[in-house]
Amino acid sequence: MTTENTRQSQMQSRIDQLMEKFNSGLQIKQLKPQNITIPKNTFYDIKECGDGVSTLFPVVVNETDTQSHTIIDGVKRFLRSTQKESSEINCISIKLSSQDETLLRIMLNRDRPKSLKEKIATLAWIRETFDQVQYLEAASVCGIETEQIHTLELLSDADTEIVEMVDRGVIDLTNLQDLLSLEANDRKKMAQLFGSLSFSRQMQRELLQWLPEIAYNENRSVREILTEPKIASFLDNQSLNSPQKIQKLRQELYSRRFPVFSTMQKRWNTLVSESNPNRGKVQFSPSPFFEKAKLDLKITLNRAEEAKELFSKLAKIDEKVWGDLISPQK
Repeated sequence: MTTENTRQSQMQSRIDQLMEKFNSGLQIKQLKPQNITIPKNTFYDIKECGDGVSTLFPVVVNETDTQSHTIIDGVKRFLRSTQKESSEINCISIKLSSQDETLLRIMLNRDRPKSLKEKIATLAWIRETFDQVQYLEAASVCGIETEQIHTLELLSDADTEIVEMVDRGVIDLTNLQDLLSLEANDRKKMAQLFGSLSFSRQMQRELLQWLPEIAYNENRSVREILTEPKIASFLDNQSLNSPQKIQKLRQELYSRRFPVFSTMQKRWNTLVSESNPNRGKVQFSPSPFFEKAKLDLKITLNRAEEAKELFSKLAKIDEKVWGDLISPQK
C-alpha cells in the first residue's frame, strides 16, 4: 500500500471511529441554556427560528467541561427552546476535541442540502485543518464533490457580493476565475455590470477578455472604461431595454478591441448595402474574419423569371467592387 493510500485510509478510519463513538456513547442530559454555547463555525447563517422548528429531538453538544457545552448539531432547536423559555434543554452529550467536534458537526449535516456559503466555509475549515492528501479525502467524505473544490477555493477569497451573485446564477462559474483575476476596483465594477444586465455566458466571457485588453492598450482601468461618458450614456439610458444596452456595449467594445477588423467590417457592410440589388433575395457572406479571399452568395427565388432579373443586376456590379467584396483585406 502506498503512503498516500495509507494516509487516506487513516483519514477514513478516523471518521469511522468518530461516528462509532458518537453512535455508541450517547448520554442524554438536561442542561441549562446558559451552559450551552453556539459555536462560531456553524458554517451556515442562523436565521430566526419560527414555530416550524421542532424541539422533539435532543440538541447534540460537546462537553468542554462540567459547566460548558458547545452545540454540535441542533442550533435551531436550541434557539427555539430558548424562545419557549425552557429552563432545561434535552441534550445528547459527548466529549470530543475541538477538531473532532467540528468534524462531527459536518458529518451529521453531510446529507442535508447546503448553501454555497456553507460549502465554502466547510471547505475552508477542512483545508486549514488537514494536509493536502487528507484535505481532498476529507472534503469528499464530508459531502463536497471533487469537481466543486476548485470553484469553492476561488470563492473562499471572493467578495461577498460575488459569492451571492454566483449563488443566484448571475455570474457563470466558467467565467469566475477571469473575474477574480481583475484588480479589486475593476472586479467590483464588472460585478455591478453583470448584476445590472442579463448577460449570457458567452457575453460575460467576451467582456472579461476584451475589457482588460482594451484597458492595457489604452493605459486605463476597466473601471474607467465602463464609467466613461460614452458608455454610461447608453448603460444609463432608461429608454433602452436590456438587450439593446448589451448590443450597444458589445459594439463599442468590439470596435475598440479589434479596430482594424471593425473598420474593415464597417466598410464591407457599406459596400454590400450599396451593391446588393435585393436584400430580401440576395445574401452576401464573407470568409470569417475576412481570412480568405472568398464570398458566398445565397439567392432565394420564388419565381423562375426572378433568376434572370437578379443575375442581370449582379452582373452589372463593377469588377473592382466584386474584388473588394471578395478580398476586403487587400
